[in-house]
Amino acid sequence: MTNKILFVLTFLIHSFLYSQNVGTDYCGPYTISQPIVYNNIHNTTISGLEITNPNGHCIILNNCSNIIIENCLLKEASGNAVNIENSNGITVTNCNMESVSTGVYVQGQSSQIQVLYNTCKNVNGPFPRGQLTQFNGVSGTGNKINYNVAENIIEDSYPEDIINIYNSNGTAADPIQIKGNWIRGGGPSTSGGGILIGDNGGSYTTVEDNILVNPGQYGLAVAGGNNMILLNNTVFGEQNYFTNVGLYVWDQYQSSCSYITVSGNQVNWTHADGYSNNAWDGNNCGVITDWDNNTWNANIDDSILPNVIDNCNSLGVVDMFQNEFTFFPNPTDGLFSIKFEELQDNITIQVLSVLGQVVQKENFQNTNQIRLHINQSSGIYFVKIIDSKNRQNIMRVIKQ
Repeated sequence: MTNKILFVLTFLIHSFLYSQNVGTDYCGPYTISQPIVYNNIHNTTISGLEITNPNGHCIILNNCSNIIIENCLLKEASGNAVNIENSNGITVTNCNMESVSTGVYVQGQSSQIQVLYNTCKNVNGPFPRGQLTQFNGVSGTGNKINYNVAENIIEDSYPEDIINIYNSNGTAADPIQIKGNWIRGGGPSTSGGGILIGDNGGSYTTVEDNILVNPGQYGLAVAGGNNMILLNNTVFGEQNYFTNVGLYVWDQYQSSCSYITVSGNQVNWTHADGYSNNAWDGNNCGVITDWDNNTWNANIDDSILPNVIDNCNSLGVVDMFQNEFTFFPNPTDGLFSIKFEELQDNITIQVLSVLGQVVQKENFQNTNQIRLHINQSSGIYFVKIIDSKNRQNIMRVIKQ
């Protein structure tokens, strides 16, 4: 199994980073700008800017609505990359954020906040900041933190919780969604870690299909609240002096805690003292649905993420015949097409799970267009394309 994982991820590093659909794929150019402060601004877009601010936040939105922040480089700020308060319909997408206190901080009566496809490196805190994203008091529908990359290097950063959902509430029909994020690196905080939901209560939040490697003191956590779901996440933590537990459910603030589901997660976590400490139920959130439907002490290691996860810092990437075909749609409901510029005498298509297992394989001859259906459950897959010259490419595919 380990050899399969390493084999697949070697190709991920060298042939697929620019199409991995996680993190931003926009790396400039940028126009240098002063920090931006919007009060009561509506229906506008901030695009293609490079902003630094040693004395505060890069972008501030207060009482704003329908704002898109896209394709920006937000860095070297003593405050947050984006600070949002009492605003609705805000999308932050395809941005690079580096050496900031927190990437995106949202507070007040805010809703319909979407943080999508961003890359955030080396957040500096200090506590209570230090996140890729924190929702504080966010409510309603349309709130998402999806397909972002977060990477923190010890001694270059001081993160707390990489993603924190504090006293925030989705709805039964549209829960707060934290999906498909890649997180690597945390610590040395002895309280912070990967993804924490239900902090001081809240409701209707789903954490799904995220991959976390060495994210800090813990991996995934439900610290309270109602109708919380941890589903199909993959978590690895090696021994460090600050590591505690891979996944826990515990009503930390005695707020209210019920209707918790923990299902389909794969966790391998080593405590600071050297023993496996994959999961802990604090026994104050009622019966946890599907607690036994997880893989504790899973056969995984840090290779569940590629060595390079920052699309804009990927020297040596080789696009192996990628310019000779198009792949669509992605995300997909399962059915996708690959259209080649030239007729292919022989093409092999493999569909792999996030652990490198081949779950589907088909061969095609004398064609320039392939249609294939991923006959697996919803989630993240890798589609490996091999031509008759044994040239290979891997695409990261999201089946919805």
